[in-house]
Amino acid sequence: MASDNSAIMDAMLALHGAMERQGPGDDALTRRLLDRVPTLPPEPRIADLGCGTGASAMVLAEALNTPVDCVDAAHAFIAILEERAKARGLDHLIRGHVGDMAKYRHDDGPLDLLWSEGAAYNLTFAGALSAWRPVLRTGGYAVISELTWFCEHRPQKVEAF
Repeated sequence: MASDNSAIMDAMLALHGAMERQGPGDDALTRRLLDRVPTLPPEPRIADLGCGTGASAMVLAEALNTPVDCVDAAHAFIAILEERAKARGLDHLIRGHVGDMAKYRHDDGPLDLLWSEGAAYNLTFAGALSAWRPVLRTGGYAVISELTWFCEHRPQKVEAF
């Protein structure tokens, strides 16, 4: 099984490693989603689960000026995340963790904001909700997005890519 996981990680890195984002969306979408989150408490506990190389986490850290725990199973993605955070002057706010996003627990207690763009499918959507509910404080917020087609066929631009 470990070799299967290694092969999957190698394939993910080959496919997505050099990309700014490992899933759908962009910084503008992340900001729009964040703008819809009600007011967070002072010094909120935030985690980006299945963060990839950290595109969303960078937006969160910049917008909220607060630490963001970033969790991904791929060592290489976390290394890229840390390099990018340093280059953007955010290394004091971005905290990379190599690990299983289904088993993540924040060191300081339940989260005020759980963020996951395009990664929940790895656990199944229901599985992600079940795994992540215990890490979210009562009254906390979860922003979880997935790529979903609302039409019969994929757009031509996506098909071409």
